[in-house]
Order: sequence, then C-alpha cells, then structure tokens
Amino acid sequence: MLGAFAAYIITRVFIPLGVKGFGLLDWTKENFMGRNIPIGIGILLIPLSVALPFAWYDIISPSTIVFYGSALIIMGFVGLYDDIFGDTKIKGFKGHFSLLFKGRVTSGTIKAFTGIIIAFFGAFLFAVNLLEFMVAFLVILLFTNAFNLFDLRPGRCIKVFFLVAAFLIFMAYYLGNKNIMLLYPILGCTLAYAPFDFKGRSMLGDAGSNTIGMSVGIISFLVLPFLINIIIVLVLIMLHWYTEKNSLNSLIESNQFLSRIDNWGRS
Repeated sequence: MLGAFAAYIITRVFIPLGVKGFGLLDWTKENFMGRNIPIGIGILLIPLSVALPFAWYDIISPSTIVFYGSALIIMGFVGLYDDIFGDTKIKGFKGHFSLLFKGRVTSGTIKAFTGIIIAFFGAFLFAVNLLEFMVAFLVILLFTNAFNLFDLRPGRCIKVFFLVAAFLIFMAYYLGNKNIMLLYPILGCTLAYAPFDFKGRSMLGDAGSNTIGMSVGIISFLVLPFLINIIIVLVLIMLHWYTEKNSLNSLIESNQFLSRIDNWGRS
C-alpha cells in the first residue's frame, strides 16, 4: 500500500495546479448543473499510475507492467481528445456506430476501436487458451466503457471504483496475488483527486473514467479466478444492454438507497 500512499501525497500537491491550468486552457465542459468546469482531469492520474509499478518489476512481470502502463497512457490521451473535441450529443455504442455506417468517424468511435485493440493485445498477452482469450478481451473492454457510463454525476464513477477496488484488494489478499500492486498507484491518485470531483469543481472525463476502467479490467483478469471473471463479463454485458435502452441516472435517482449513496459527499 506504500504505492497508494506515495501517489496520494504527490497527487494531492499537484492536482489543484492541474485543475487551474485546464481552466486557463479553456478545457472545460458544461456539467449537469449547467456550470462550465475543467474536464479531462483524469489524465493527471496517469503519470504516477504508470511510473510507480516499475518499482515492482521483480514482483510483477515486466511485460505486464509495460502493457499496463501503455494501455493507460493510450486510453487516457484518446479519452482526453474525446473530452475536448468530442460531440457530447452522440451517446452510446449505437449512436457512434450508426454514424460510422454512414461514413462519419467520431471521436467516440476512435475511442471504442482503441479500447478494442488494447483489449485484444491484453487478451493475447495474458490468456493461455481461446476461452480465456475471449473472457480477458471482454473483461478489459467492457470495464473500460462501464466506468464511463457512471461518470455522469460528481463522484459517481469514483465511488464505483472504490467499491470495485475494495473487492479486488480483498480477493487478491485472500488468493495471495501480487498483481494487485498495480492498482495501488491509481487508487492513491484517485483518492487524492476525489474531493474535486465530489464537489463538482472538475470532471474526470473520459480521460479518467476510461483509464480507471482499463486499469480495473486488466487487474480483474490478472487477480480474480476465471469463474468470477466470467460472472463479471455477464454482469457488464447486462449493464451495457440496460444503458443502451434506459437511463442509469433515472434508475439511481428513483431508488432511495442508491440515490443517497450517489449524493453522498457532494454537499
């Protein structure tokens, strides 16, 4: 957990400067309350999340560390591009791919194909048979987009991340899996950034939510038993199917328990 602590302290110092800098660059978007606030701040979580794991090259496979870091960097910058230049009116896989079939390539489509390519290489690196390949591919790809689905209200994506991270850490300690150490830096960075997101002072953006999702997807496959990953794939498929047809915001706001958790920390 030393990696999480170091990442927290360093990020806590530099995040305020980053938020101010994004504002000066006018990298802002209107949030759900109609306020223009800095977006894409999640890109600032990446440097330490990528650099610190190299300190554990004798514990975690160097190829795993390199792939993990490369995946976060690529996904983060593609997400940042979508945050700044993307069309916010186009939503979901259906929206982006329907335009693709009409000959229009959106930033969301580029992001989707980037996720597909990274998930493919991750599955190729980690899987030992075809079934594992399919599960690894889907876990990485679907987790990458799933966190984006939750990033519609202040702090929501981060709360889901903390919940999933707690589960992964518990399972890793129970199983004695050292790959969980990859999670600590991005967990510390996110914890340091969280107050800014909770208070609606800035947004993770796709640069953050997709990067967190990519991290969780990779670590999930590396840490969890195969059967649990299959269950996760099924849950993620149902989540994506539901959100293509229904509003996740409406579901959360209509449930008193979920709504209370969702609003916690914003006031």
